[in-house]
Amino acid sequence: MGTIVISLVIFAALIVFHEFGHFIVAKLTGVKVIEFSVGMGPLLLSRDYKDTKYSLRLLPIGGYCQMFGEDGQEKSEGSFSAKSPFVRLLIIIAGPLMNLFLALLLFTIIGVYIGVPTTTIEKVVDNYPADQAGMKSGDEIIAINDTKIESWTELSEIISQSDSEKKLLVRRNDELIHLKLKPIYDEKAKRNIIGIEPAISHNFFVALKWGVFQVYTISKSILTMLGSLVLTGFNLSNFVGPVGVINIIGQVAKTGIVNLLNLSAVISINLGVFNILPIPALDGSRIFFILIEIIRGKPIEPEKENAVHFIGFILLLAFSALITYKDIINLSR
Repeated sequence: MGTIVISLVIFAALIVFHEFGHFIVAKLTGVKVIEFSVGMGPLLLSRDYKDTKYSLRLLPIGGYCQMFGEDGQEKSEGSFSAKSPFVRLLIIIAGPLMNLFLALLLFTIIGVYIGVPTTTIEKVVDNYPADQAGMKSGDEIIAINDTKIESWTELSEIISQSDSEKKLLVRRNDELIHLKLKPIYDEKAKRNIIGIEPAISHNFFVALKWGVFQVYTISKSILTMLGSLVLTGFNLSNFVGPVGVINIIGQVAKTGIVNLLNLSAVISINLGVFNILPIPALDGSRIFFILIEIIRGKPIEPEKENAVHFIGFILLLAFSALITYKDIINLSR
């Protein structure tokens, strides 16, 4: 029961954080927010403050930010639709960007807590290629084969790609040194290695840089995967719905806080990237319509846009129901 509660809280928090992005930019740009809700369904409690109703609802499965004039019909002061396309674009895109920011924050916390492996060498293993090439503890690897190295992950990937000879540019006591070595295959690690261990940094700025790299890499991987699905055809086995996500969170929660934070960051990136896609009823679709308005010089008729969003919403609900059914069947096995 405890893991289910944790799962629901985290799942809801990720969505509420997304909605908070819309909320804060709407407030800053003078758009009236009718209600900002944490949770869905029946109202538990609420408070009115500065023309906004802040509410807590029964079902911990998300939240929402209801803005005045979202349907495009109301053009009076404080209305969302009365704002310029640029302002509306900022408000809509703030949700997905907030998810990416949350992921960056979580990765930075992880980096500070457990440390980030750097390109500075802590230990050189005796009689391995790095040792035989003359590498020493404290050396910082700057480049491999004239490719600048930004992270330990990048360094590891290049080394493990092949056992061909590598040219390394190393900084040692403010002096640049050129080394050559050839990786060897390690049966235990199942990859090519040169026999070095990285220095671990708990520095905030190192962790922040690592966090940026993680967000970029994971976002790129998601977009690449989605592009592949478009080309090869969609398969339900590639998707996980709310039930599946909550189950995964619950399982990972048992393994420790670091793994839980890492998974939360990955899910947050998925929410951010998925919401930017031009899928009707999602933020990406609204961004698409605003961009069309900017190009045309006038908006699409509200009735037509709302119809597209409504149809998209129905299809999204049907897709979610199908994915949820699949998740429940898988869990019952």
